[in-house]
Amino acid sequence: MQSNSYVRTAIGAVCLSSVFYAICVVAYVTATPDLRLRCLADGSAHLHSRGLIIRATASATAWGDQRPPASGDVLVRLNGRPTPTFLDFTQAVEELRWAKVRNGGWVYPGDDPRASDRSWPSLIEERDDDARSRGGSRTNGTRWVRAEIVDGQSGSERSIWLKVQSVPAAELVPTFVWLLCQLGILLVAAVSAWNRPFDGAARLFLLMGSLAMFAFVGGFHWWVIAATPWLNVPFILGGMMLPAVSLHFFLSFPRPRQFLQTRATTARVAIYALPAFLTVVTVVCLISIHAVHGEGGESALASAIAWLDRLRIGLRVFLVVAGVYFVLTVAALWQGYVAYRGPVERGQLRWILGAALLATAPILYTVYLASFQRVEFATGRGRIPMLIASLAFMLAYAVAIVRYKLISAYEFLTRSTLYYVVSGLLTVGLAFGLTGSVVAATGLPTTLTPLQGRVLVGILVLAAVLLIWLRDRVQGLADRHFFSEKYRLDEAFQRMNPAAAPEVDPEALGERLLQTCRDVLRVERSCLYLRPAASRQFALVVADGAEDLPRTLELAPDSLDAVRGTTLLRVRGDSGSGNDPVQELLRTSAMDLMQVLSVDGGGTGLLLLGNRGSSAFTAEDATFLQALAQIASVGFYGSRVHHELSRRDDELRVKMEQAARQQRQIALLQAELKSLDSPRAVTPTRSEQFRREAIKGDGPAITAVLETVQKVADSDATVLVRGESGTGKELLAKVLHENGPRREKNLVRVNCAALSPTLLESELFGHVRGAFTGADRDRVGRFEMANGGTLFLDEIGDVSLDTQVKLLRVVQERCFERVGGTETVHVDVRLVTATHQDLEELIRQRRFREDLYYRLNVVTVTLPPLRSRVEDLPELVFHFLHDTARRTGKRVRDLDEGVWDVLEAYDWPGNVRQLRNVVERAVVLAEGDTVTVSDLPAELTEFRPTAERPVVAAAPVRVPPVRVGDRRTAEADGFHADDGDERTRLLEALRKSDGNKARAARMLGMPRSTYYSKLKKYEIPD
Repeated sequence: MQSNSYVRTAIGAVCLSSVFYAICVVAYVTATPDLRLRCLADGSAHLHSRGLIIRATASATAWGDQRPPASGDVLVRLNGRPTPTFLDFTQAVEELRWAKVRNGGWVYPGDDPRASDRSWPSLIEERDDDARSRGGSRTNGTRWVRAEIVDGQSGSERSIWLKVQSVPAAELVPTFVWLLCQLGILLVAAVSAWNRPFDGAARLFLLMGSLAMFAFVGGFHWWVIAATPWLNVPFILGGMMLPAVSLHFFLSFPRPRQFLQTRATTARVAIYALPAFLTVVTVVCLISIHAVHGEGGESALASAIAWLDRLRIGLRVFLVVAGVYFVLTVAALWQGYVAYRGPVERGQLRWILGAALLATAPILYTVYLASFQRVEFATGRGRIPMLIASLAFMLAYAVAIVRYKLISAYEFLTRSTLYYVVSGLLTVGLAFGLTGSVVAATGLPTTLTPLQGRVLVGILVLAAVLLIWLRDRVQGLADRHFFSEKYRLDEAFQRMNPAAAPEVDPEALGERLLQTCRDVLRVERSCLYLRPAASRQFALVVADGAEDLPRTLELAPDSLDAVRGTTLLRVRGDSGSGNDPVQELLRTSAMDLMQVLSVDGGGTGLLLLGNRGSSAFTAEDATFLQALAQIASVGFYGSRVHHELSRRDDELRVKMEQAARQQRQIALLQAELKSLDSPRAVTPTRSEQFRREAIKGDGPAITAVLETVQKVADSDATVLVRGESGTGKELLAKVLHENGPRREKNLVRVNCAALSPTLLESELFGHVRGAFTGADRDRVGRFEMANGGTLFLDEIGDVSLDTQVKLLRVVQERCFERVGGTETVHVDVRLVTATHQDLEELIRQRRFREDLYYRLNVVTVTLPPLRSRVEDLPELVFHFLHDTARRTGKRVRDLDEGVWDVLEAYDWPGNVRQLRNVVERAVVLAEGDTVTVSDLPAELTEFRPTAERPVVAAAPVRVPPVRVGDRRTAEADGFHADDGDERTRLLEALRKSDGNKARAARMLGMPRSTYYSKLKKYEIPD
């Protein structure tokens, strides 16, 4: 609860700060004077030491017939202030906002400030003749400022008067349109994040919307706010962090990607590190420019220009980074759209992905302007494309919110929507009324243009809306203070809600019930008695501040029936109630109030409260207690049903495990009988003619393999045997040979991994005398030895590339030359190869020839690992047991029950070969006729299964009822009920418990059956 409170505080702060910033920027821009001159914030001033180059003019107006400035002219001085840099220009324009016209600066009809008959100040204001004749101060609001201009072509300097105007409507209207749309999106995001503070995607969506307010409102009018650091820094922060937050949101929505869960810290650093670094660098450059500029002098000017150049380079780097982040965001959207199949998720992502694709063109155009048309970009031509891109995303968000409940916006778009709309309209209407009253009482300043007046009214309305909303919040806090009992009802229900969960036992539920009564009703003594349906006595379940109460008590059934479901107050003094057993119970227990609870199944509960101090219980308290009793009754019912189901579940598990143990014993007996059974003197059928003595087991995995072998044994097709080391690949090659048409000929075996490339070539193909040092006679190779029979090449994946070339010829043409010889030898050989390696990966690594792979891979047989053949374990064990006992002469015939538990729990990385060695070792070490656990190797007895290879427990694990202490233990282990992603917590608990699901359930404070159901819900493999 406390963490949620902090999150909601942060949500409110972020949302309000972004709206407040937007209001401040719009108000600032509206009241800012504008000369309609546009310059660049770069170091261009060092090319023209006399002033700042004018890059564009937008309806700049000069006095009379004076020629207005043109693009390429140099602005030397404005209002008497030198303008060598862009910062000087913006500060000079900013000073016009508050500058006052000095005496002698009023221009009347017929006056010409260009005349030299008098000295005019740098700022003048027009007045009418009536004001001159009467000495009045009435003005039409038009002001003019003197500017010194150097012609960009002739180089001549001239002084002109420029009209002080307001910001053009074409620059303000898009801002208002965008701001109104974004406020709607931001409102929904704030409501969703407020109601779901644990939802990371909702928080990111709100942060993305808030940063967009900073970035776009500031970016639309960057040249106006350039002289104001406190408006510039939030704009830089929002603009540079918005791409990273957007990418993070679309990687987390609608479900977080896997790497965000497994490597959360690394992922966040990768997403935010570079934008955060660029943000810091840009802010440092901006602060440095203002700092050195304030010092004055030529050196300060040079330093300011240098910092401006660094700032420009940083902004270019950011544009590249932002473009990369946009591409990654689109890729994340596409990946999510392809991966998620749910109609709601695909609907959300389809609209947003469409907006992203639609926004690609205007964004690319803006990047082009920023890279190659810097003047057009700086003078605002990129504003409309970015507005189109932003509006496309807004439309997509709006459709996804209304139609597909984006970020779980059902909290906002429900039946209460009408209430919010009506309330909002009333608030806006009241705001307009207040604003109209202020304007009617005071009037607008006459110095404002009509456009500025309308904008100012809009700002006042928006400010009034925020003030009314703030008033409502303060009023709510006051209500909570003066009527705390009513507002604590919701808090009490929130406390009781987790306690009424079905897995909570009656004692824990009673403790939470008494704690709620103590906090809300301010009682010092309380207790809870429960009576089962088949009993006449009430048993004390839990008490708080009343340790002197009896452990049991009795009440007549008729007395309970009279007050069942009601709240009974203690009668003070002698009121003729001395014979009432309920009143007698209240007096003897020093309690003031009793609530009777109806528990499912005919049971009854008594909730006794007392010692409230000087204040008496009221009817409102009784109503509150009755509502609380209903919740507690539901909780007791759920607890009883849950524990009954848990008991039956444990009983069922015990029976299932007993049945499994009996089935295993039957399998052991069958395996032992099979190993001792003598051959039958009957005519075998065709299926029984299949010789497979070397391969033990009748499980489905090995049976499927042998069925394939039986089909291909009669042919001469080349067979590739694959499988882990120790699974019996050589034995399978023997089965292939003995059941094929070449069974009367030789089966020749070669282990390719045991020989060097030179020796392997000689071993396979033979050599002639003198072929190499030590070749003193001719030698026949294994291919010639296997002529007419079968050649088995084990570990074919370890053959060198040179040998593979020669081997490919033999496989294709069945001929070869001996090493050092020239005579071609022809052979008729069936080839069987085997490997435990990934041949496809070796081909990708260019360590195995692809053409040879296709020649060898005519028929593939894959032997399953032993961990997939658990049902074959008894037959294999008894086969190795009797074989070893016969060879060693020991009378070992059986295995202890605990040995079977160890053998079944082990994962056998060495497969059948490892099993054979383990059984031989156990027989050798066994002191009696039975193998015990002490005869097994330590790696088996100390083995602990992982979550990926769980083990079926030999005995049931009983989970005690969940109590308050269990929840504290879960919290101590770092698991909380509101930690966010439940699937991540389930996996983390499974990892910490080494795959023991019962222990993982206890760590999370939930019953084992609930934990199993959640594993199935999130498709977590057993």
